[in-house]
Amino acid sequence: MCGIGAVHGKGLADGERFIRKSLETITYRGFSLFEIAIFPNCALGANRLEIVDAPKARQPQTNEDGTISVVFNGEIFNFKELRSELIGKGHEFRSESDTEVLAHLYEEHGGGMVKKLDSEMFAFVLYDRKLDALFAARDPYGVKPLYYAIDSSGNMHFASEIKQLVQFQEISQVLEFPPGHYMQDGMLTEYHIIPKPGDVTKEDVGDIVLNLRNLFDLAVKKRVDTELPIGVLFSGGLDSAAVLATARKYNKNVTAITIGHKESSDRLAAKRYCDEFGVDLIAEDAPTDEELAPRIPEFIRMAESYEPRLIVHTASYWCIAELARRHGFRIVLCGEGADELLGGYDAFEQIEDEESLSRMLYSFVANIPRTQFQRLDRSTMANTVEARAPFFDTQFADYAMRIPPRMKVKRGMGFRSVKWIFREAMSDRLPGYIVDREKVPLHRGAGLKAYQDRKGFLYGVLKGRMTPGEVSSLRASHPGWVIRDDVEAYAFRIFAEAGYAKADFNRERLYSFLPRFSFWDKIRYWPIRILQKRFERMRTGSKLTQR
Repeated sequence: MCGIGAVHGKGLADGERFIRKSLETITYRGFSLFEIAIFPNCALGANRLEIVDAPKARQPQTNEDGTISVVFNGEIFNFKELRSELIGKGHEFRSESDTEVLAHLYEEHGGGMVKKLDSEMFAFVLYDRKLDALFAARDPYGVKPLYYAIDSSGNMHFASEIKQLVQFQEISQVLEFPPGHYMQDGMLTEYHIIPKPGDVTKEDVGDIVLNLRNLFDLAVKKRVDTELPIGVLFSGGLDSAAVLATARKYNKNVTAITIGHKESSDRLAAKRYCDEFGVDLIAEDAPTDEELAPRIPEFIRMAESYEPRLIVHTASYWCIAELARRHGFRIVLCGEGADELLGGYDAFEQIEDEESLSRMLYSFVANIPRTQFQRLDRSTMANTVEARAPFFDTQFADYAMRIPPRMKVKRGMGFRSVKWIFREAMSDRLPGYIVDREKVPLHRGAGLKAYQDRKGFLYGVLKGRMTPGEVSSLRASHPGWVIRDDVEAYAFRIFAEAGYAKADFNRERLYSFLPRFSFWDKIRYWPIRILQKRFERMRTGSKLTQR
């Protein structure tokens, strides 16, 4: 896992300046810094977090004659098989790194190389000296970030974070590289299509449960195939518990990592599970609201967003990633994305017709690169920790997207209504108090009370920091940007001062796709939720699930 940068243009005069300044802004993304190669028309660079063949894997990696060079952020889980296949075709390797495989794979297959990669997490830029051309690609669902821009001289830039590009006066607009695409000769090509609403499997429940188990096992197994110690970011909820239990089937060097005040629901659930199943647990108190409040501007710049939801989730995830870093972990697994993929949010239960539910589930997944994956990447990489997301193993995610919506979200009085099919799949692997535990955001489960005001937003901390006049002035100076209140205005001011307004794709608000329920919809739905909670407590008999 790394932070990468690239710039390419005819007669490029200051490539080294561009690439060094770019990497200077993201030194936290690696331990081996400023791994750079300069060519007449191109500059490539990486800050590398050493995972695979650390001594020999210095980037950029090249093919045999050095005509193809590549910088890479991510992990390729089938690189050993690809390496063997390429050796059989006459390719010669200098290292055991997955990055070097990319150079040879491009030499052999060109743009078709992306179809051969088994990974939910990659972004890379490759320079072909013979053609004086760049090739870039991003993973199918957008777990890892990639941005690009064209400067005033016509040079093409690539970067892992927005902040790398907005600092340059020559760049006026930053674009997001779309997931599931590659770029060749400046043209974007889609190589992976997310299964669309209505494209569902006809299998029965038993077959779907079995397939989910098998695909999930394969997804986790390949992500714990390492000699390094593995941490699992563990909230005591269904998703992270499924990752933890499955990881321990294939690697014994696995530790659970939890934050939360001692009586918080997450910490209590995590401790109970780890005590019962003999799992090593690292648990610490969450920072207090007073400790986190002064760092809000830092979290806004880290998240590269002014969305209150994204900021608070970045802050809470940063806390657990920082704990992992202090205990020496370079690799952590997480349950990220399961709620989007498998229907884990309470809002889904309020959608009555299946077609609307199908569209909503699709919207959550289609938007996830700029929501959960963005804050996961920024909060973990800010601590130089690589986060692996097995739920978005491409084969698992594609299959999950084809599960009928009403197998994910069941309506009715019984519990297990959200994420129903995955609860069924894990019911023989996890205890009832985990399988039936209700979904709770990390910041709330950890007990960060001030961050729970107004549905988990930062309103308890930021309210009143800007006057109405200041909000109006900010809106007038940034037409086209949606700034709904003084809290968003405070966050946007920091966002704009950092130059992030150049990434104007952020004008499309992240959560505009969320369902809107009337007051009467909510009134009608409350009795069902109350009965579900009572049923849950009766079923588990544990205060761990009383939310």
